[in-house]
Amino acid sequence: TGKAKWTYYEMTGLTHASPAVNTKLGVVVSGCNDKFIYCLDRKTGNLKWRFETKGEVKYSAVFDERRKLVIIAGMDGGVYCIHTETGELYNRFSAFSGFYSNPVLYKDRIIIGSLDKNIYCYDLVQKKEIWHRATRGRIFASPARLDDRIFIGSNDGVLYELDVMTGAAQTLTVFTERIVNKICVGIEKGKRVLYVPTHACQLYKLIEKE
Repeated sequence: TGKAKWTYYEMTGLTHASPAVNTKLGVVVSGCNDKFIYCLDRKTGNLKWRFETKGEVKYSAVFDERRKLVIIAGMDGGVYCIHTETGELYNRFSAFSGFYSNPVLYKDRIIIGSLDKNIYCYDLVQKKEIWHRATRGRIFASPARLDDRIFIGSNDGVLYELDVMTGAAQTLTVFTERIVNKICVGIEKGKRVLYVPTHACQLYKLIEKE
């Protein structure tokens, strides 16, 4: 009908972050520039909880359905893992600077790039950093995953293909400009294919060699 099912107006700052929705857990989660993370009931729009951070939250979240966690990063350099039912903190991982990208969850590991120029991998079970990979530019791009490989661009103009378990570089592809957005990766005719946008208004298609 086009009629609003519900509307939530009580955020007190600009909202740059996209909402994250999980049907199984029944929640909508969004960060805000007012330094809060909001969790709403998906069906009613009623506030379940809000969690205060130390910085603005610019990007979206991912869910760990097995542990019933929402994982979202902020400009204060924290990656927050919060129980979706209660709003209680499960763990906070730290970087040297803020985050302006989405995390990726693979098994028990969180992978995300930071404005401190590092790509981080955190373990949810051990609650510690497993590895980090230094780049030469700030990272705004969100990581993309295919199997046990992570693909993420940096402001240094390099697309990094990393092993999820070790952080070891599998390939480094150099472009003429910054990569500030998430790439698209998939399989076409049995080969890996990557679509890479750059800040120079260009879109590249990379095809895996024989």
